[in-house]
Amino acid sequence: MLARAQAEAQECKEQAERERAEARDEADFTRAGARDELLERAETLEAAEKKAAEERSVILEGAEREAAEVVARGKAQAVALRKKAEVRLEEVVTYAGRHWTSCLSCGMCSAVA
Repeated sequence: MLARAQAEAQECKEQAERERAEARDEADFTRAGARDELLERAETLEAAEKKAAEERSVILEGAEREAAEVVARGKAQAVALRKKAEVRLEEVVTYAGRHWTSCLSCGMCSAVA
């Protein structure tokens, strides 16, 4: 009876050791799977960050190009307005010059003054 109890105890001890080994193997497998999944997620995140950086760069380049175009159009408009103002000023000066020339020639200004 003692031998039987010892044999059962030994068998239980061996069974517990096998279950612990299986649990250890399963835990190692689970950790390895989790580690692989984390590495995969990290790679995915890294790829997403790289893509976002590239998109940001493209957007910034587009914005800079658009800003340069707006500045160029603004400069062109300023030049056109300046030329228009110069032409108008020349017209006013020419008109005033003709007016005073004709006015002085008629002699009315001296009569009014």
